[in-house]
Amino acid sequence: MEITMQYGTTTMLLTLMMFCSACNTCDLVYGARVESNSNQYVAFTEGSTCGPLLSEFDSFVKIERPYYIRGHRFWTATETIAGGKLSLDKLTLSWRGNDHLLIGCRCRKDSFDFAISQWRDVKVVYEFSP
Repeated sequence: MEITMQYGTTTMLLTLMMFCSACNTCDLVYGARVESNSNQYVAFTEGSTCGPLLSEFDSFVKIERPYYIRGHRFWTATETIAGGKLSLDKLTLSWRGNDHLLIGCRCRKDSFDFAISQWRDVKVVYEFSP
């Protein structure tokens, strides 16, 4: 009897946790999207209010590279290369050639929580202005 009650309690708690995690209050906002000159890479910005405090707005810069087999998209590699607590309108993206991504930010350098300078064969350069 005691084991049955323990399993029942565990099942109820897991079910409750699944229902609570399914209720998502995040708002995802898409920003700029630019393709490299060879169309091999795509860089884009996204923003969300999914932080620990729902009043915070986080912006992210991502790069993706789709892989095709016989004209059909087979797989897409995506990497988040930068992120911080700033609005999407402060970020600009542009490609210099096929392997240099320029991220412009009307912010201070310490506004980013993280910033990666290389992903695969793509060099990422940041420009900051007040």
